[in-house]
Amino acid sequence: MEHTLKVHIVSDTHFSHTNILSYCPNRNFKTIEAHDEHIIGLWNEKVSNDDLVYHLGDFSFCNPQKSIEIVERLNGRKILIQGNHDHKNLKNADFCSHFEKIDKYLEISTSFQGNKVKILLCHFPFESWEGMNRGTYHLHGHIHSVHGTFKLSHIKRRKDIGVDSREDCGLWELQELLFEVEKEVSSVQTVVPDHHAEI
Repeated sequence: MEHTLKVHIVSDTHFSHTNILSYCPNRNFKTIEAHDEHIIGLWNEKVSNDDLVYHLGDFSFCNPQKSIEIVERLNGRKILIQGNHDHKNLKNADFCSHFEKIDKYLEISTSFQGNKVKILLCHFPFESWEGMNRGTYHLHGHIHSVHGTFKLSHIKRRKDIGVDSREDCGLWELQELLFEVEKEVSSVQTVVPDHHAEI
C-alpha cells in the first residue's frame, strides 16, 4: 500500500531536560530517559521517513552531541523553528545539518477542507498577526499549556501545539490539528481588536 505523505508539527520536546518533569505535570515519567524514549517512540510510530515534521523550538536541553544522537533517531524530514533553548545546538553545524531549514518564523500554506489556508509558525505566541481575522492560523509553543487548558486569553485560530497540549505528549498531524482548532473557533471570540478585518 502506498504511503500518503503527511505533515506533522510539535514543539517543546525538551529532550534530556530533567527539570521539565517537575515543571509540566502531565509529563508523568519517573526519569528523563523514560520521558525521552516515550516521545521518540510516539514520533517514530506516527512519522515515516518521507513525512515532514515542523518542530517549533526547544528541541533539547543538553549538549549538541547528545542532541545529535537524539535527532538521528527521529524519522522524517525536519524543519526547526528556533526556541529560546536552542541557541547552543544552533552553533553546532552537525546538529543544524539534520534540518532542511532553520528559521525564527515561518509562514506556510496547506489545503484544508477544500480551501488553501495560511499558517504562521513561531516558537512564541503572538497577540496579533496578519490575516488573523481572515482565517490565518497561528501555531506556537513555549507556554506549555496542559491538554484542555489555556494559559493565555484564547484567540481564535491560535493554538499552543507543544507536547504538553496532548494527553500522550506526542506530535500533531497537521490536518488533525486544524480540525481540532476549528472545533474551538465557534465558541471563542477574538479578544484582540483588529481593524484590518474591515479592509
